[in-house]
Amino acid sequence: MYKEYAGMSYEEVIEKYSDYITRMCVVWTQNEEAAKDCFQNTFIKLYKSSKNFNDSEHLKAWLLKVARNECNDYHKSFWNRNVSVGLEKDRLEGMQNNSTNGLQLDNDTEILVKALRKISLKYREVLVLYYYQEYSTKEISDILQLSVNTVKSRLQRGREKLAKILEKQV
Repeated sequence: MYKEYAGMSYEEVIEKYSDYITRMCVVWTQNEEAAKDCFQNTFIKLYKSSKNFNDSEHLKAWLLKVARNECNDYHKSFWNRNVSVGLEKDRLEGMQNNSTNGLQLDNDTEILVKALRKISLKYREVLVLYYYQEYSTKEISDILQLSVNTVKSRLQRGREKLAKILEKQV
């Protein structure tokens, strides 16, 4: 049985959007292994879905929403909140901070990524969607199911928090 998703095969969708969804899952979970699980669950849901997509932007927005829900479920899970895997928190954070997912980052980018990791998810996600993914505030409000004004407020506050963190590092 061959399925198409906005005119693409399942394999083509994975090839086109895997990097995008992986990065977003890493941003939202702050845990590389959890991000892999959320990524995998997102594409399993796509495979099982019978949804028809109007175009590739509709598909991309759907994948993003499913990935975000998967990451939210990860944060709500009993295991995540209550089970220690035997690593001290400082050591675990150090491992996460040293992880660049196989990418070579220049010094400025690495400083920015570390600063972004220090602000709360609600600000980090709108900053990443706005600046990295280049979504408009209206598109972000649709994706995150927030009002446009809430998105604008979070962008402003996120910028301020990010600036304070960056000022301390310089």
